[in-house]
Amino acid sequence: MKWAWLLAIAAGLLISSDTLLSERQKSWLASFQGQPLAQYQTGLRFWQKQQASAALYWWQKALSGGSVQARKRLLRLFPAHQMRWHRLSTEAGIQASVRPYAEAQLADKNISWEAWKQRWYQTAYQQPLADYFSAIKQWVANPSCQADVQVSAADASLKQHFIRLLLQLDAAQPTFPGLCFSFSVNPALDCSVDTENQRPQCRSQSADAAVKNHQPRVILTERGSASASPSQIVLTRDSDANVLLHELGHWWGLADEYTMAPELAENFCRGRYDFSAYNVVVTQNDTMTSRQLKDLWRSLPWSESVADWRRLGQQRTDGLWQLGSDQGQAVGLFAADTCSEVAGVMAWKPVSAVTAMEQHQSAYWPPLYRQWIAAQIANAN
Repeated sequence: MKWAWLLAIAAGLLISSDTLLSERQKSWLASFQGQPLAQYQTGLRFWQKQQASAALYWWQKALSGGSVQARKRLLRLFPAHQMRWHRLSTEAGIQASVRPYAEAQLADKNISWEAWKQRWYQTAYQQPLADYFSAIKQWVANPSCQADVQVSAADASLKQHFIRLLLQLDAAQPTFPGLCFSFSVNPALDCSVDTENQRPQCRSQSADAAVKNHQPRVILTERGSASASPSQIVLTRDSDANVLLHELGHWWGLADEYTMAPELAENFCRGRYDFSAYNVVVTQNDTMTSRQLKDLWRSLPWSESVADWRRLGQQRTDGLWQLGSDQGQAVGLFAADTCSEVAGVMAWKPVSAVTAMEQHQSAYWPPLYRQWIAAQIANAN
């Protein structure tokens, strides 16, 4: 504030009511009257005289008045205080600072998700935050929500990861009507990484209570690799939306179509695992009699999508059927790698394509899978 007093005294000495004002004096007077352009120019003159503190004072005044020029100068010459400049710019209505300031607050652990939404999810910021608005409207504030997936983190800074997942989902536009997400902070959440498999183990009293009440949830944490169990999905900062959807696929009754880890595959492929997959069936061999093939056809979760049992294999000269549909067939019986680590069993899936349950990066969800998922979402509540 001392600069204001000193400059006011100087202005009083320079400006007299009974004299004609020079251009410089007019600029001084306009600066004290709160005109942003004059304030910017005054700051520029001080900067040229290597009086940085005075320049900083006047450029801040100009920025608060909406000076885009002052914003550019302050960001370039005083980058250590860029969040202050973005805040002042946003308060002055300068749209260019809205996004960087909103993004900085996403990473701020002292600002809750609800407070962030209340601050930024409003009409005044719809243009600079158009993608955020679209993602929130589709995946958070959707009135047609049927299945609300609860996402929890140990601190509010991970809301930055949460909304990034929403942005990725919105860009990919997966067809999962009725699916939505909510974010909350659980300070009691404790996640430690298993040194052997790098999978985070997360526990908290409230999370354990939710599991007992059959409310599975997604947990965001800092380190480790993504994993899923019947009660929770754990994602790290490196996990993208494709990983999230793949792990949600397990909750929706879909098994991995890539090679399962031996300890898991031994139970799943031998039928000792409490999980009935829609997308994977297991057989003891790759040939069957006609009767066996008919029985298999009737038992398939996707039997209604296969018009004739004979489309599940090729008949050999000895009368047996070699399992496996033609590659050009939309839905049938195709070899999966799920049980490749288990001797004496074979796994089969309904489509030949590489789906998101085989490689999450493919982001491909066949129409049949989307039907199953839609049914699970519709029955979620």
